[in-house]
Amino acid sequence: MQGSRLNLGALISAALLVAASPLSYAEGPDTLEGSPILTPLDVDGTGIQYLTVIDMGNGHGVFEGDVLVPLQSPSARSASVKFNSSTLSGALWPDGVMPYSFDSSLSSSARTKILEAIAHWNNRTPIKIVPRSTQSNYVNFVDYAGCASYIGMITGAQPIYSSSGCSMGNFVHEIGHALGLYHEHTRPDRDNYVSINWSNISASKTQNFDVVTTNIQVNTPYDYGSIMHYGETFFAVNYQINTITPLQSHQNIGQRLALSSADIAGINELYAVDFAVDMKILPPRPMPDSTIITTVQVSNNIPSTIHSLTAASVLPTGVAFLRVLEPEWSCNITAQSLSCSGLSLAANTSRSLTLEMSAPSTISPLDFIFTFSALDSSYETLTLEAVQSLTMTTVNDAPIIDSRSMVATLPFTDIDTPVQKISAADPNGHTLSNFTLNAQSDPGLFLLDASTGDIFATDLDWLNGVESASLTVTVSDGFTSADDQTIEIEMLPTSGLGNSSSSSASSGGGVFMPFWLLLLAPARYRSQRRHRDW
Repeated sequence: MQGSRLNLGALISAALLVAASPLSYAEGPDTLEGSPILTPLDVDGTGIQYLTVIDMGNGHGVFEGDVLVPLQSPSARSASVKFNSSTLSGALWPDGVMPYSFDSSLSSSARTKILEAIAHWNNRTPIKIVPRSTQSNYVNFVDYAGCASYIGMITGAQPIYSSSGCSMGNFVHEIGHALGLYHEHTRPDRDNYVSINWSNISASKTQNFDVVTTNIQVNTPYDYGSIMHYGETFFAVNYQINTITPLQSHQNIGQRLALSSADIAGINELYAVDFAVDMKILPPRPMPDSTIITTVQVSNNIPSTIHSLTAASVLPTGVAFLRVLEPEWSCNITAQSLSCSGLSLAANTSRSLTLEMSAPSTISPLDFIFTFSALDSSYETLTLEAVQSLTMTTVNDAPIIDSRSMVATLPFTDIDTPVQKISAADPNGHTLSNFTLNAQSDPGLFLLDASTGDIFATDLDWLNGVESASLTVTVSDGFTSADDQTIEIEMLPTSGLGNSSSSSASSGGGVFMPFWLLLLAPARYRSQRRHRDW
């Protein structure tokens, strides 16, 4: 509960106040209506605590704004949580694999953001979120007013409410719940790190700030930058005053941009996935007879060495294996069957397998499946598959510029250090070497390195005096040029960044998606001016 701040009578009073008004979700812009019930929640089988749950009338309840609970009997006004402890059998998704499906009601815009969120998890953690085939336990993304999820794996098809108004970061947050993560601000130790301003909280929302006394999410230090943390003004009376104040100064809370390093460390410790692989194949649209580079990172996340590491694949028809680029691997090819063997992999280490191949001479479907196997210290076999499909083309595609907002920290002190870097890629794998700056909101403030895409300031006094700037840029692959893209750069003082982590998630073919790229700089600067031509 709210530490010692609320007793049972106060909770009942708060519950009665909810009845007069709808409850806003913590995630997304939509509103959820329901009846408040003061209910005993046995979070992990070790004891009861009373929390206010909103009965939505469909067999589901919600607390903390976006955490779903199954209502045992809505008429009896009682509920129980099937999971919230890593010690319970069935609480975590087996082997860190969470199957998912899309309900037919889901909008295309929601699907796009959900897929970006899934890729964000798959690319940054050992967790694998995969399309459901025949699995009986899976998450089902359904259209609903707001975003909400159960915590951890329950049984059967468990919904994740997925409003089209929710952002990619909101979906990263909800997937975190489905994998077993609580809100950071409900940890039992939270009062050591944040102050809850009860008088600033809307009277019908105070239950969203209850401490979950059996919350087991304390395996990592308190993380202000967690994507699971509430923001400073969540559920405020007028959304202009703080409901949560960090006790450490200059800490930002409530970001919905990327998993923080502590989020990743926490999920790794929670699951302790034995064996993980992450495969990337470039380019995504190879042309006939072009080079394809496959890179697979193999991670050993157990506290002992794994042995007899192998990789096997039947390459798509027409794909020719050329060579392996790491000396730690040995590969052989027979017809289209590729087999590779590697050295033992020590505990908590990773190794990459990079293969150079040639695309077919004619347009063909390219579906790559690699099976990785190893033996653990008990000689049990560990096996994982990595799957990716490419689409060939005979048309030379224009390069793609990641149209993402950027953040640069101030003060900036070195005129020879890039302020930012334009990120771009060619779908066909061509080298980019002609970045062009076509316009900028502050003319003359920036220069662009045509060969690298690095952005440099021309005057540090000027740079440190602006709050934001925009650039219009393009790039060529030597054959075609990308469309002009406008990129926003926000200037923030170093002290205002807190522990927010950086994100470099792909924007998915140039679709705008904001992210934080934190460029740390010393606290002093000297005025400099740049004069350079490229």
